[in-house]
Amino acid sequence: MQKNNLIIDSIKLQKFPILITVSFFLISSYVAFVHHNYWVYDIDGKFYLDKGIEILNGDGKNVILINAPVVGPIIYAFLDSFFNDGFNLMKIIAILSSTGIIYFSYFIMKNIFDKKIAIISQLFFIFNPYFLYFSIQAENELLPFFLMIVSLYLLTKPKFGFQDVLLSGALLGIASIIRYQFITVFLSFVIFLLLHKIDVKKKICQIAIFSGIFLVFMSILFIYNYQTYESILGEHNAYYISQSARFVTTESFQGTAISEGLSEFVGSDLKLFIQNYFYNLLYNNPSWLFNFNNIGNISVIPPIPYLGLIPILGGLLYIFKESITKKNLKILACITIITLIGILFIGDISLHFSALFIIPIISLGILHFRNIKENFLPILLIPICFILPMSVIRLFSGEQFFIMLIWTASLSAIFWVKMIPAIYFKIKKVTSTKKSSRGLKIITIAIIAIIFASDLGYSFVLLRSNSSGIPFESINEEFLNLFNNNDFELLGSEIKHAGIILSNEPGIENKYVMTSNYLIAPYVNSNIVIATYNEGSPDDTIENFVTRETWSNWEIRWSNINSRPSDITDQNHPIPDYFIWMSHATAIRHGFIEVLSDSKNPNIPSNFEPIFVSDKIDLIVYKIHKGLE
Repeated sequence: MQKNNLIIDSIKLQKFPILITVSFFLISSYVAFVHHNYWVYDIDGKFYLDKGIEILNGDGKNVILINAPVVGPIIYAFLDSFFNDGFNLMKIIAILSSTGIIYFSYFIMKNIFDKKIAIISQLFFIFNPYFLYFSIQAENELLPFFLMIVSLYLLTKPKFGFQDVLLSGALLGIASIIRYQFITVFLSFVIFLLLHKIDVKKKICQIAIFSGIFLVFMSILFIYNYQTYESILGEHNAYYISQSARFVTTESFQGTAISEGLSEFVGSDLKLFIQNYFYNLLYNNPSWLFNFNNIGNISVIPPIPYLGLIPILGGLLYIFKESITKKNLKILACITIITLIGILFIGDISLHFSALFIIPIISLGILHFRNIKENFLPILLIPICFILPMSVIRLFSGEQFFIMLIWTASLSAIFWVKMIPAIYFKIKKVTSTKKSSRGLKIITIAIIAIIFASDLGYSFVLLRSNSSGIPFESINEEFLNLFNNNDFELLGSEIKHAGIILSNEPGIENKYVMTSNYLIAPYVNSNIVIATYNEGSPDDTIENFVTRETWSNWEIRWSNINSRPSDITDQNHPIPDYFIWMSHATAIRHGFIEVLSDSKNPNIPSNFEPIFVSDKIDLIVYKIHKGLE
């Protein structure tokens, strides 16, 4: 009886975070299973699932995943062998993971601050448009993020023991063999344990336990990589870096694409590597966090560029407030001036301007280091340990920055709950009274409500545009779309229609379909040849292009890695039986390929027969009759 009373009392104390979590679960489940019925933006999930199936079928030596370990795909493929419904299986994993993240995010902040900050932080998590969007996607992102959040919860407890350290290291180890970027969180936690104010012997034991169990799980990946590719780091670990680089030369790009390691890439053009690194560090990565020019950012105020910086900087200033003395302000002013001079002489102010606030803030944190709440240190260390190593790569999507959400959500909550009242009462030069506090509370709640409303609108546009394939034009147009009978999932339904037509073709399971994306893959049981339609010579012909005879070695390599089945040993030499034309706003394609965008164009080869022409989206499926001219 006493145990039941304790459970009831616990639920009463946690009723708001539990209510928020349950509401999130119900709403995300409804959207996922009623309004998201086709693989579209989350087609990467299908790609990983297919690669996992290939590995489980014994063809692992032919499979390379450029930007992720193989463990996640293997897990999803293994589970799918029981459910035989990868799409809904991966959506369920995403919903459960995001719900767990929401729940534990409250308790992480409750470990450090008060209930008010914890709830506001939880809400900033929930209303983040990209997090909302991915909570219903059949993707590979949220499961490792959930494991990381639970790991963080264990280490932010006011008093954590060896059991917490052991479980934290295990969870983070599993997260890291699903997504590489969580290794950076491991680094931040090790630094935190080093700084943890406890007995030296106990500290050494904690670090040894944490690192040891983490490495046990990482060894699973290392052993697989060594047995499969004869390298613990896997095959072509520099390929993704070169492929995503902002500044490239043809020689360095092609050379790295077929090289065997990171050292060759760095050594081939050190100056170019440094140029890309500082572009990523000081422009690309901050842009995804604060929206300098990226639509899919994870800013707390994503629709408006730069505005998301204000609550983050404000929250940091509140954390570091005891360091804001006249002496320290002079030091910061000198640091800022030196940084500006450095940018003007050796950098580019249009690309490296974020150093003007990043370096002073880090300096302020160092000056105030001893006064920071100890269990808040892991959260403050995460962005540093994440951004510095990950800037080697040009990250290109908001979900790759989910690790940073606990940082942005917590600092935003601190800004609104602590910083704004402190500024208000200082300006008014009055002490806090019930009347003044009530007025400030109403204004603050109203502003936060407006932010969350705009976030919800942004989430809707994100889901609608990616599901329908119709881009955002204006707020007025979006409002009108609510009352129009437009097909919300137009893009997925048309692609599925094309897949059904292809599936009815004789012997399709042994034939090859050439396409510029993987969207058709879930709906046709055929081999897939991936191409960007800008390979080879711009003066080539369609007939030569589909044979891949004029493609470079690295272009063929890229296609083989991303096709179904994978063919890194280049044994198949596929000749497509079908060709899919589909528009893409940012694609750069050869002019002779663009001819296929109009099924009635007289310059289309006679052996290309259009068997499906969508009248709703720019999608055409051609059957290639071999032996005809």
